[in-house]
Amino acid sequence: MELDQIELLYTLALLQVPGVGHNNARALLGRCGSAQAVFQSKQKLLETIPGIGPKVAKAVRQQTPLKLAEQELNFILKNNIQLLHYQQAEFPQRLKRCADYPLLLFMKGKAELNSQRMIAVVGTRKATPYGLGLSRQLIMGLSALNVTIVSGLAYGIDISAHRAALEVGLPTLAVLGNGLSSIYPAAHKQVAERMLEKGGLLTEFWHKTEPDKENFPKRNRIVAGMVDAVVVVEAAQNGGALITAELANGYNRDVFAFPGRVNDVTSVGTHRLIRQNKAALLTHADELMEALNWLPQQEENGARQMQLFIELEIEEQAVLDILGLAPKLSIDQLCMQGEMPLSRLAGILLALEFKGLVKALPGKYYSRTI
Repeated sequence: MELDQIELLYTLALLQVPGVGHNNARALLGRCGSAQAVFQSKQKLLETIPGIGPKVAKAVRQQTPLKLAEQELNFILKNNIQLLHYQQAEFPQRLKRCADYPLLLFMKGKAELNSQRMIAVVGTRKATPYGLGLSRQLIMGLSALNVTIVSGLAYGIDISAHRAALEVGLPTLAVLGNGLSSIYPAAHKQVAERMLEKGGLLTEFWHKTEPDKENFPKRNRIVAGMVDAVVVVEAAQNGGALITAELANGYNRDVFAFPGRVNDVTSVGTHRLIRQNKAALLTHADELMEALNWLPQQEENGARQMQLFIELEIEEQAVLDILGLAPKLSIDQLCMQGEMPLSRLAGILLALEFKGLVKALPGKYYSRTI
């Protein structure tokens, strides 16, 4: 879905209204239809929306949020940052299936946020040589697949995962707990810059936001929500990696953990995850690929089974056959080749997406998943 700059501006402004977090913003958008319409609605109407009330409704009518949004949008345009709205195809669709997804994300780089395979590799900042070796070994084992490696750019396991991905040429994405006007920690600036060539930096925070402690659990929900699986390499008694694992379980994501040596304090958390059946024990990349059906033979068999058991309408099969002729096709190309009106084609594509046979790509392109 293409969104004009005005709607993006108003969505930015909506999130700056005092008392309007993501939940209230969703309520307002659901009632009014768009962010611009929220600001154009009468105060009495806004007061009737559950969770809003007179105070928030009055704040919506103020001009300050719009002025702040204009400043943020200017920074975005000047610094080649992508502003991703939740209604756009480029927005991470895995994350959108989580109840607490953010309405907007900011990204620098070339990362494909809806790539076919995505895993998060997380762990303690005080990683041991054993843990650092495991994270590198895992990513080396995945190098034959085009897996996007997601982590948080922190010291220890995070930065080790990013570096290993760069080494083997895999795209890698860092989800930040601060705005894009700075890199945190600053010691990882060079790695972050290298990541922009094939991966990127992603955050929900405005550009001046500092890396405050309370931001990181919010960051972790994005890490957990936008991937197929979370791998915990080393985790002590407490820490962000365990929060990410818990969130991933809540989102019905696969969670894996490497076992550590019995007496290592940096493996207390991973052992607890395994013991409580909150993570599957992992020792090698092949085990991960097998569990996720990423081995070539498994994927081939899975594709055959999908083709065998999913019943398709005649027009759905026709569109699927056309998409099989090229890696991707635009919606206009599909209209021409399928000889059908756009309104009808849009409904067919949506039905095929629900059946897991087609995926939407940036720029109104589509491709088959099998």
